[in-house]
Amino acid sequence: MAYARCPELRTASNRLLISLLAADFILLGACYPAIYQILRVAPIFGILGCKAYGFLASVAALSEIWSLAAVSCDRARAMNSPLDTSKRIRKSQANLILTFIWGTSICFSVFPLLGWNRYVSEAYFMGCAFDSFSTSWSDRSYIIILIILAWFIPLLIICISYISITVSYTHLRAHETLRYLVCRLLLEK
Repeated sequence: MAYARCPELRTASNRLLISLLAADFILLGACYPAIYQILRVAPIFGILGCKAYGFLASVAALSEIWSLAAVSCDRARAMNSPLDTSKRIRKSQANLILTFIWGTSICFSVFPLLGWNRYVSEAYFMGCAFDSFSTSWSDRSYIIILIILAWFIPLLIICISYISITVSYTHLRAHETLRYLVCRLLLEK
């Protein structure tokens, strides 16, 4: 609400956070039917509901992990060059990144509906997700690509970003400590 009312909050970095928020709300909204299914011990909307739940949960989860990766990159750029605004992400770049994130999330969530893998009910009808137990090569290829694109690469980006932030902060603290010691030695003389 504040984002819509206050133009100062409409920064590129905040657009990435809004994307993360939207993905969280989609997942949250998908939880309520899943809770009802658990209590009822049966799918409430049948096969179509299972596919819809699987699709929405997949879109939200994929968008969330990639939004987290984008936020971590943005934070690393801000920490590594705090005064250089030319290295900050621009609104057009944020829009392009978000279009890519949500577009690929939708694309990879549609594939099981089109026959590359499928959405199946999880244990105790807790929800529906892509079939990770299938032994066919087609289904396994989807899982392998999804593990690489939705787990390994975003995790690598997030780790590299936060390692970069940690190294930058460590160098900054070492430089401040050295400057403090030099100033203290000069003042004592």
